[in-house]
Amino acid sequence: MMNLQLVNFSAYCLLFLLTLSGGCSSRKWKEDPRNTQEAAKAILLPVEKPISPQETTPKAVLLPVEGSISPIELDHQNEYERVRFARSEKNEDIIALFTKAQVIYPPKRLFLRAFKGSIELELWAQGTEAQEFQLIKTYNFSNESGTYGPKRKQGDAQIPEGVYRINRFNPMSHYYLSLGLNYPNKSDRILGSKNPGGDIFIHGDGVVAGCIPIADNEIKELYIIALDAYSKGNPISVHIFPMRMDAKNMRLLKEFSDKYDSSLFPLWQSLKRICDFFERSHLLPRVDINTKGAYLLREDAFSD
Repeated sequence: MMNLQLVNFSAYCLLFLLTLSGGCSSRKWKEDPRNTQEAAKAILLPVEKPISPQETTPKAVLLPVEGSISPIELDHQNEYERVRFARSEKNEDIIALFTKAQVIYPPKRLFLRAFKGSIELELWAQGTEAQEFQLIKTYNFSNESGTYGPKRKQGDAQIPEGVYRINRFNPMSHYYLSLGLNYPNKSDRILGSKNPGGDIFIHGDGVVAGCIPIADNEIKELYIIALDAYSKGNPISVHIFPMRMDAKNMRLLKEFSDKYDSSLFPLWQSLKRICDFFERSHLLPRVDINTKGAYLLREDAFSD
């Protein structure tokens, strides 16, 4: 009985901390009592298999932004039932996707592009350094939050906009599986508030406030592809845009910026240059962030 009480107490403590987070669990979501009730249920659910104290924070979950995953870390990920199940269920589908796109698997490099306005997440892959990136699949957000514009503070429910990388693989997410972004990046820290928030993920279906959710069936596929691609030794870039950055949409964004926040349009112009570069070349651009927080295409714009 004492152990059960401790478990429940810990769960409710964790739930309290989640309500203070600037990431996927925001005040906007918590205002619905049904969601709070569901969150409590999710926290109290048992893990798929018992884990030792040493496994509660697996090394593979907190990956550095640069560098590769060692075979040991890959094996550690595969110890989790969700990862094993996703791999067995999605392996044939993944091979078929890459075969159709004529890209070797696992690819040399992955690239993700998200467009908030059309709620789309594109998966691109590069088979070898000599090849251009090929579009593998487009996923739809299963939910959305916020409006146009970057995330600037904890609890604003905004999905970030800018240039990011995957820096975490979470096989025990409350949203099935999740890929963490390195938000806040240098630009976000310069231009955002003193507390810009954090814990921004691409994850399975569920409530969202600042994260990018896709269907559970699709996060299984994307998670395995990302895990296998990361093992090739290259980071996974993620570019997030307010919408497709064509001339018509840029006019709409200019009107939005003029009406609500004039500082937004310079950001969107810099993101358009990055977007246009990839549209023309299908090669990943090199991007710097200056001391004012602006995104700049480097002169040697092609990425390694």
